[in-house]
Amino acid sequence: MVEMCRGKRALVVDDIPVNVKIMTILLKGLEMEVTTALNAEEALGKIPEDGFDLALIDIHLGGGMDGHGLAEKIRVSHPEMVILGVTGNRVTPSFQEDAKARGMNHVLEKPLTKDSLFEILERECSKH
Repeated sequence: MVEMCRGKRALVVDDIPVNVKIMTILLKGLEMEVTTALNAEEALGKIPEDGFDLALIDIHLGGGMDGHGLAEKIRVSHPEMVILGVTGNRVTPSFQEDAKARGMNHVLEKPLTKDSLFEILERECSKH
């Protein structure tokens, strides 16, 4: 179960504040520690030296670097961090593979549901 995520540290990055709030509520419901950012640059400034256990990143971040670019930067210094992308687009197998090639572990479609997030977290938290 997702109990194994309890106490893990998560970074939530989305340029739409209501999306940040929804993702934060879902993760805090699992008793995870959550840090938030509204853009890639802010997110990079909040990543501690030992990283986070999980990052939940909007793929289409506005205002500069997108979610793929952020994932690529994070992956360089924190290769073990679980990075989940979120998008309002339809996630096809080729889209999923492209995201993995650019540093993400998985991509979820918005609107994000508790069930879809928990299914992925259960799988990813059990690995780490």
